[in-house]
Amino acid sequence: MAKICECCGQPIKAVRAKAPKAPTFKGYDDWAPAHLAAKMAACAELGDHWAILPGASVIARVPAAWVACKVFARVSKSPRDLRMPAARFWPNGLLPRGPEYAAEYPREPAYVRPALPAELAEAA
Repeated sequence: MAKICECCGQPIKAVRAKAPKAPTFKGYDDWAPAHLAAKMAACAELGDHWAILPGASVIARVPAAWVACKVFARVSKSPRDLRMPAARFWPNGLLPRGPEYAAEYPREPAYVRPALPAELAEAA
């Protein structure tokens, strides 16, 4: 049931809260600062090695326009496939619209050097 305004008697329409929109970018000049801010937020919360922590990042292929930077009358292009901070580090808590996101793949454990044979261990 709609509420009635006391002064004019007209029904008051309910105001719907707008859902936050995922950011989208036109090119490098507006994407790079937002991407850097998301990486800095991830660093502040998780430390410098945020990209290797499970759930802290996503794998994405960003549009070509986002990685093409004009420098001294030429275009410098960065790789399009990259690891971006997870949604919670972006404005409004949403990942940008435009990239193709891939599923997280399992990480291999770090290389562990095999133990030396007993005769070499004694000599060391």
